[in-house]
Amino acid sequence: MKKNSKVISKKEFDSILNNEEGDYVDFVNSKINGERLQNKIVAFSNSDGGSIYVGIFDRKEKKKDRNDGFNTIEDASKVIDAAYRDINPRVENLEHQFLKYRKKFIVKLAIPSSSRHHATAKGRVLVRKGAKAIVLNAEDIKILKYKKGVERYEEDTKNVDLGLFLKSKYFKIYLKKIKFSGTIKDYLTKNNFIYNKKPRISAILCFLDEPQAIIKSGIKIIRYEHNKTPRKYAYKRERVSNKDYTIEGPIENLIKKSIERIQNLMEPLGIKYPKEAIIESLVNAVLHRDYYMQNEIQVKIYDNQIEIVSPGGFPGGITAKNILVHPRFSRNPMLFRTLFKISTLELDKKNRLNQDQGEGVKTIFNSMKKAGLADPIFKEEDNSVIVILKHADAESYGKKIIEYLKKNNYIANKEARSITGEEDKEKIKNVFKKLIQRKLIEIVDTDVPKSKIRYKLRERVITKEKQIDFWRAAHLN
Repeated sequence: MKKNSKVISKKEFDSILNNEEGDYVDFVNSKINGERLQNKIVAFSNSDGGSIYVGIFDRKEKKKDRNDGFNTIEDASKVIDAAYRDINPRVENLEHQFLKYRKKFIVKLAIPSSSRHHATAKGRVLVRKGAKAIVLNAEDIKILKYKKGVERYEEDTKNVDLGLFLKSKYFKIYLKKIKFSGTIKDYLTKNNFIYNKKPRISAILCFLDEPQAIIKSGIKIIRYEHNKTPRKYAYKRERVSNKDYTIEGPIENLIKKSIERIQNLMEPLGIKYPKEAIIESLVNAVLHRDYYMQNEIQVKIYDNQIEIVSPGGFPGGITAKNILVHPRFSRNPMLFRTLFKISTLELDKKNRLNQDQGEGVKTIFNSMKKAGLADPIFKEEDNSVIVILKHADAESYGKKIIEYLKKNNYIANKEARSITGEEDKEKIKNVFKKLIQRKLIEIVDTDVPKSKIRYKLRERVITKEKQIDFWRAAHLN
């Protein structure tokens, strides 16, 4: 057999079938035509990548035997041809493998997420949404290009009078700070901030006193409070009506004023976050957001966490999972370069607004770790990137659960969420798993719904003699 062929067992075949069709997996029968297959490949490559199994009926076809493989490898040549040919541009690093099961060949296509945008032979540009390939219109294609960095919105121009730059107080101070001896127009021209006698978006954002009058690019800071509901273990978040602030101005002032406002709002709470984590989270939001989306950055301040919501998804192949290791990608390099120039003029390194490219995210993680706080959370929702800084000790969830169980017989997920302030059921579930692995707690109920499972301390933990060095042995300190 060929090198890229593999004989699989029934167990391996069943394992493949256990995958649900969705954002990352698709099943198609061997009769699929080239055009339909191209649609799927393009959709995966324009999204987060995925796998297509050609020669397996999907569940909707309701076949008892889902194996619809090809009789020979040669019979699958049309599939391979459609996958590699006529997609524009060709999808780099696309791989195929023949899986032989019960004398038939299934083709597995592994499609990577691409840093480019792709179209089928018929010119269709698609993305993957759940189990469907969605055709994009001209507006959506433009957004996709901005996200992948094929085009940059910051380089677009606006029909704005250049006289606004001459009147900008901030711009005059900036030029003095960097000791530029030429005229304002000289600086804009020399640094590629003008094209066809019109200012680029980046120039407007960096240098005008009120760029938000032209582009919606401010930062909205919202204060929420946790208030108890009638339910014993539930809390609700309520917006504090007089604690909404919209910060505006060029990007340097935007960040500095927002940091000051956040610190003022948090001071009465009596809790502290590392300043570096807040600064770098805001800098990342301002530098890497999608300015084509006419929304403000939102900073939501809760009693136990800060959330920073930045318009536009992760750029250039970055995901929540690879954010620490992915080669850095700058969606707005002109903004980055300008802010970096400003930061190098700061004599106090601690107050610099940004690190070298690629260091910002590491700084957020490292500063939270030094402060003994939980790792920051990065996620993408509703075409926005959300950064969550929790004011929770890295190991406090486990400690709080154990302390609760020293005074109470049992605890369930709901109670654990109440005492920790963590709202994510899955995270609390994982804490329980770790405590079970460390043989500190055990499950009480085995025949109840998962949401009602209760836990208790193991007998050896309850013993007084064992409690003395309990935390040391468990490595929870």
